[in-house]
Amino acid sequence: MHHILKFILLLIISLIIAGCEKTIDTAKLPTHNQELYKQDRYCMDYLKFECLPESRDKKLLDLTTLYDYEVDILEPTPQELQKKAEILAKKKREEKPMQQYVFDESDADMLYIIGFKNYMLEMEQTMEKQYPGFWGDIPRKVRHRWMRLCIAKANKYDYGKRGGNLREAQQFIELCARIGLYFDSDPKWQYIVDFISLPESRVRGHAGEAVEYIDFTVYKKDYTRTGTKFTDWLLRTSLKHLPYPDRKVPRLND
Repeated sequence: MHHILKFILLLIISLIIAGCEKTIDTAKLPTHNQELYKQDRYCMDYLKFECLPESRDKKLLDLTTLYDYEVDILEPTPQELQKKAEILAKKKREEKPMQQYVFDESDADMLYIIGFKNYMLEMEQTMEKQYPGFWGDIPRKVRHRWMRLCIAKANKYDYGKRGGNLREAQQFIELCARIGLYFDSDPKWQYIVDFISLPESRVRGHAGEAVEYIDFTVYKKDYTRTGTKFTDWLLRTSLKHLPYPDRKVPRLND
């Protein structure tokens, strides 16, 4: 009798807990509702900068004003490249201990600026290669300004800070290319913000996982941008934390 009462009590508690669980209304999620995803966008092409809400942001497009984070958003000049070569040559030169070239802070800043510019040029080309026509006729300065703001967004969520690795910021450039630069101020994307804010996401890169989740759910892609087939194994992290897609997820061994 005691065991029966205990079983009944546990059953009642489990039913109460189940009844209190929050049910997710997927109709209110832009990854499950195309009309919500279309809100504030100018088109649904995969992928084009002109579709994004910020593509007509006058402040973003205004090139008459440069901001503090824009030291120089053009490619490295010949003078800068020459300076870089001189710095590296002096570093490698074998001299007597008291005559060794001192690699000072100004030299480090110069190399960082040149390296960052090269990174921006590389990412600009990568986005165009992966998504032909992504940039359209957007001026280079605007392209680089937008990517810098994506990188700033990455820093906001602690991506890209581990060792200063700019490669990790690509996840946020890719994410913003899909849901816009200002997604974290839009309530409809809160579940994506929560996902990329998980403590382990700063190690595993959940922004990249969110990119693949959006491609699979919104754009109905069967393969990732690198050509890998979407499966339950590939999407396992996003399926663990995000609402289940409204389309069948292929099993790994299917």
